Amino acid sequence: MVKRKIIRYLGILLIVIALALTIYQQYQSTKTTITEKKIITEYLEEPELTVVPDNLILSIPKINLQKVLYPNDPDLNNVNLNIEILNGSKMPNELHSNLILAGHSGPASNAYFNDLDKLSIGDEITIYYDKIYTYKLMEIKEIPKTGYMHTLLDPPNNLLTMVTCKKLTNKYQLVFTSELVSTKTREE
Repeated sequence: MVKRKIIRYLGILLIVIALALTIYQQYQSTKTTITEKKIITEYLEEPELTVVPDNLILSIPKINLQKVLYPNDPDLNNVNLNIEILNGSKMPNELHSNLILAGHSGPASNAYFNDLDKLSIGDEITIYYDKIYTYKLMEIKEIPKTGYMHTLLDPPNNLLTMVTCKKLTNKYQLVFTSELVSTKTREE
């Protein structure tokens, strides 16, 4: 009898803990989304703000994606919470850079790259950083998902590479490579 009560109370306790963790995770996600919207709005609507402080903004108009990237925050620069800037990447203001981004696709709330498969060669992607970097999509590849991919870390032209899983399979991933076509300041 006592054993059953203990098991019952432990079960209730586990359910309460699971609910609390779920609510906390949703709260953190909502808080991050509000903060990101504020960063994006302030940068895009305030002409005197010339640099995105400590962060980058990824903008892909064709799929209605605007997302803050956090290169200096290991908690938020994490593919399970956000779009991740992968190790080995160089920022767009460096010569011969390749900014490599990874993001999830699929039904999850963190599937920020879910619509990348709707992009076509020639589509524009913009990175807001110390300047405004506009890239043109040059190549879309499907490769086996092995945990590795071959990409140039010191390309002749500045690149932006985005990687995501192919939908409805865990065997392939899509790699989108874009080349820098223009750099301008906010004043231009």
